[in-house]
Amino acid sequence: MKNEARLLKGYLQENKSSIRLPFVSGFPKNSCEVSVIVLSVIAKYNSVENLKIIKGYDRNDDIYHYWVSYEGELIDITIEQFGKDLTLENRAAIYKKFLSSTECYSIDDFLLSNEIYDQYEPEFKQLANIILNVQAK
Repeated sequence: MKNEARLLKGYLQENKSSIRLPFVSGFPKNSCEVSVIVLSVIAKYNSVENLKIIKGYDRNDDIYHYWVSYEGELIDITIEQFGKDLTLENRAAIYKKFLSSTECYSIDDFLLSNEIYDQYEPEFKQLANIILNVQAK
């Protein structure tokens, strides 16, 4: 999943102005949920079962952040929205902000309950297929 995440990040950076999904035009800012949806669709296509979607809430700033956990590692392609060239300590502090209130979802539960996915399912599947096709080359 790390390779897929790397490919997705590069694709979103290069094509953010032409992708017709909410919030992507400002990638990585405010794009965490959409990015996690695409990674979830890719994981589903690849029959990955141990990917977990994490939704954290920072009560002080009243903001949500999404990332995934896979095989004990955090994958977060939008972490740079909180600062460029983040050190490990900076990243830990960012996640700590969101740990006051977290929810953990399986792939299916996340996709079934997500309104953005529900509204843009064909676009998410198309983007997931683009990333999988790039990976296959």
